[in-house]
Amino acid sequence: MRLPSPNTKIRRVFDALMSGGSYNLFEAQQILHDRCLHSTISSLQNDYGIKVSRKTEVVPGFFGASTSCRRYWIDSEEMQRIMLRRKQ
Repeated sequence: MRLPSPNTKIRRVFDALMSGGSYNLFEAQQILHDRCLHSTISSLQNDYGIKVSRKTEVVPGFFGASTSCRRYWIDSEEMQRIMLRRKQ
């Protein structure tokens, strides 16, 4: 299985998700320094074949107004599949 190159933004996001983390756009900006998480997730899925789970959530936005965004994570079955393929 081909994985993102080390020392890249997409690898940083992949490693964070594989460590059990889940992130929305705002958290990814602060923690992972990724300002376009939706595009990074799309690349993980389309270019690397990694299934990323998601759900919509409502978070406080500008001046406390509610805004919706997506939360992304890799579920345990997908993690197992990735780890098995890496060993082959």
